[in-house]
Amino acid sequence: MPMSSKWFSLAYPVGGEQERPSGTDVTQLRAQVKRLQEQIPEYQCQADKLQKMELEIDALRVEIAELKVKGESGRTCDQGLNF
Repeated sequence: MPMSSKWFSLAYPVGGEQERPSGTDVTQLRAQVKRLQEQIPEYQCQADKLQKMELEIDALRVEIAELKVKGESGRTCDQGLNF
């Protein structure tokens, strides 16, 4: 199959034009889009909280690493901690 035929068949699937959604399908899709758009702020808030928690975890890892290097009373505190 020549290359141009391949691209044509991908652009225009067998059976001619793709079916257009009916009016009720469009209404349902618009309602679904609206619901999803309303959820964006909630998910953004959750993402912000997770990012803050990741920064706190990174700070704790640095603190733990410093304690390992410093060691308390000549011992390291890495027993049971795997970072």
